[in-house]
Amino acid sequence: MNKSFLITGIISLLLVVLFIWTRPGEEKFDRHMKEQYGITCREGSFTCKEADGELELIGTNMRNGVFFMTIEKKFQTNTGQIKTVKALGMLGAFWDTSVTEK
Repeated sequence: MNKSFLITGIISLLLVVLFIWTRPGEEKFDRHMKEQYGITCREGSFTCKEADGELELIGTNMRNGVFFMTIEKKFQTNTGQIKTVKALGMLGAFWDTSVTEK
C-alpha cells in the first residue's frame, strides 16, 4: 500500500512540474495571433497590423495561473469595430475560447 502512494505521489509531482514548466507566456500568444489571425504587434507600440489594415490595441487582460494562462486582447479597427480575442494557454500552446467583432 505504501508503494502505491509513493508511485502516485511521484506521478503527481511530475505532472505538476510539467504543467508549470510548459505554461506559455505573452510572447507565445503574440506568435499565436500572428499565425492564426495575421495580427502583428510591435513591442512597445499600441498599433498592430492585420491584412485588412491597422488595428489599435485598446486593452489587454491577462491572468497567470500556476498551470495555465488566460489572455484577452481588444483591438479597434479603422472603422471603429472592436475585435476581441480570448485564449487559454497551457502545455505550451494556446486555444481560442472566443473571437468576437462588434
